[in-house]
Amino acid sequence: MNKLTIKALRDLWQIKMRAIGIIFLIAAGVSIYAGTYMGLFMMGNTAKALYKELHLADFQVTFVPVTEDEMPDIDEIRGIEGVRRADSRLIIPGSIELKNGDTISSVLIFLNSDTHPQVNNLRITSGEYFTDVGDQEVIILEESFAKEYGYKVGDSITVGIQGFYSDFKVAATGINSEYLMWTSNPNFYIPIKGSLGIAYLPLDMIRNIFGYEILNNISLTYQEGAEPKKVQAALEEILAGKEILRETPKEDQFTYRTIEQRLRMHKVFLPTIIAIFDIIAFLITFMTVDRMVRTQRREIGVLMALGYGPLRILKSYFLIGLILGVLGSILGCIFSFPLSFAITDAFKRSLGFPIIIFSFIPAPLIKGSLIGIAAVVTASIMSAQRIVRLNPTQAIRDSGQSYFKGISALTRIAETFYSRVFRFSPSVKIGFRNLLRHKRLFVFSVLCLGLVLGLTIALSLSLSSLRETVDEYFQKEKWDAMIDFDGNLETNQLSQIRSIGGIDDIEPYLKGFVKLKHGSVEKPYQIVGIPSKSKMQELDLLWGEGFSSDSAYEIVLNRQMRDTLGVKIGQQINVVTQNNKAFPMKVVGIVSNITVGQAFVPFKTSEEILGLEGECSGVLATISGVATSLEKELHAKEFVGQVLLKQQARQTTFKNIEEVERYLNIYKILSIFVIVTLVFTLQTINILERESEYAVLGAIGYGNYSMTKMVLTEVIIISFLGIILSMPASEMIGRIIRNRFAENAFLTLFPNRFPHYFSNMGAVFLLVIAVTIFSLRYIYKMQIARVIRNKILG
Repeated sequence: MNKLTIKALRDLWQIKMRAIGIIFLIAAGVSIYAGTYMGLFMMGNTAKALYKELHLADFQVTFVPVTEDEMPDIDEIRGIEGVRRADSRLIIPGSIELKNGDTISSVLIFLNSDTHPQVNNLRITSGEYFTDVGDQEVIILEESFAKEYGYKVGDSITVGIQGFYSDFKVAATGINSEYLMWTSNPNFYIPIKGSLGIAYLPLDMIRNIFGYEILNNISLTYQEGAEPKKVQAALEEILAGKEILRETPKEDQFTYRTIEQRLRMHKVFLPTIIAIFDIIAFLITFMTVDRMVRTQRREIGVLMALGYGPLRILKSYFLIGLILGVLGSILGCIFSFPLSFAITDAFKRSLGFPIIIFSFIPAPLIKGSLIGIAAVVTASIMSAQRIVRLNPTQAIRDSGQSYFKGISALTRIAETFYSRVFRFSPSVKIGFRNLLRHKRLFVFSVLCLGLVLGLTIALSLSLSSLRETVDEYFQKEKWDAMIDFDGNLETNQLSQIRSIGGIDDIEPYLKGFVKLKHGSVEKPYQIVGIPSKSKMQELDLLWGEGFSSDSAYEIVLNRQMRDTLGVKIGQQINVVTQNNKAFPMKVVGIVSNITVGQAFVPFKTSEEILGLEGECSGVLATISGVATSLEKELHAKEFVGQVLLKQQARQTTFKNIEEVERYLNIYKILSIFVIVTLVFTLQTINILERESEYAVLGAIGYGNYSMTKMVLTEVIIISFLGIILSMPASEMIGRIIRNRFAENAFLTLFPNRFPHYFSNMGAVFLLVIAVTIFSLRYIYKMQIARVIRNKILG
């Protein structure tokens, strides 16, 4: 081991407190990078693994129920070129009466009891599939629903089918990739955990009731290299004569679409936070290492005078940076695992995700470690390089401030103004002068504190923005219940809904399956017809305007469909029906993605397009009675499918936002950790570097109180300027986060900033003062005589 290597190791030991600070800063940056990306990978990998294992459908067709005699042979469908697997089933709306007496909407899926489905299969997590249940009335519950409401194998559960309630025994719980997350209304953007019961029943039950099977859904997967359009066309030909209600490619299925949107949102949203953290960590690391190297300026000059070349000296500082970087990266990799688990757990809890498949992913760990090592090595070499460029005499003698010369005049003016205008005590003036003597450290301290505090405020603003946006959405909607029918109902029969006690008013809507076409792009979609002057539903228009009349050939799209079709407001698109009749429609507005998977048209126009004059698919209702009792009475009507109560949706949505808040609080805690590390490291550097100055001041009569005032003066000024900087920083960071969120979810409102400014700034200021007081122990324990003898007299 050569002498410079020994010197490098000795130097590290002598600055161990500063070295520990650098190690923790690197660890914070590495853990945030690696932990976040590992969490994202595990979330995406879990979904992909379940899609593959359980054969998520690539394409589904839902039609008006038909008997087994009217149903085409499933083997004929499996024989279509490009089809790998195909299955038929019955999917109908129902309801489940919970243990507490409440009733919630449900999706009842009837499957062949002889064997597991080939498509949209079930992974049984407890109990057994239908094959061994005999003649018992049994049911399989979706895993998340069972956990949410406390059901287990062997329990009894009451299920409403077409208005008739029966008790079933829970034979099993399972996971289906089709329902990894769910909501009581698939067109309602925000997944509402626990709002919809997913239940599986044997198809034999339908055969026992009616004497024959009834089916209304075909799901299939593609072979590798298959052409989806040809497969879909062949399936439509086989189903000719059937009344198709919806064609759903995999990318339009609610679970798949929502997971992809969430992951895409996280992949643009979280890297923004990571980048800000890494920039701050690098700035702090660079500043800390630079200060460490500059304190050894004279030693470097002596080494150069003794004949050591610049390259050999740089190698020793490369070694210092490498050691610090490796130790920080190892610690960061260790911390990244609990962080990734916390991220995936928050994701799972907020969306009702049934499981997370944990796996070891080395790539983020390696990349994060390399970034951390590169940051501290670069800082070490850059700082040392500026010194080795000097000649030995300059390096030994020149200890003046060589950075930020352009602001020297400004700082001299500030110092003169401060000392002459304000009559502060000598301790306060010394503290102020110390700041201006170390301009570079001063500027970097303010910059880093402002950025990290700005990030903390921006995260708080983002959460508040999400809350206020969702709250405003529910306030704008004047309906109390959204009632979907099982099929369509003639509008002259709506008296059956109006007659229910507690319902004050209703407003019908009509929805149906079409294809939207613009240029060469054609997309299966659902249109929803609403009154042009709706009393209960307000379209949240981002651009454009509402409908001119109830029979206008106008359409309002969401931003996702606008981008898919490549259309602008004022242009025309074609709405193509099942019998290939095309209706040219003018795009008059774009709505926020708070609702997805549907386009809005005037009510009368939807009747004409869908050929359903005098019919409706559901109603929006205002109510004055007890909502839960009313919901049960609605489900008793055989034509009622799913019921969404706005009050329940709002409560559950905000419960989910609380889970998201827990998710983002992880990063707030990490930002606070960075602030603590920053302040502790800076103050430790300041105090240790000025140890001889404090010793002289102590020798001439300055006590601990006076020196505390000096240090606190510096900290308060840095904190004050950092707080001022944090306001524009939080605006900038908040805008970036808001725009990234809007690109993949929906546009959020700007909340009131001042409560977030005051709460975060006040908390951080007190934290900074507390950490500074803790750092002052070095001054209080200082042995003045020893310091003067060793560092001044030599």
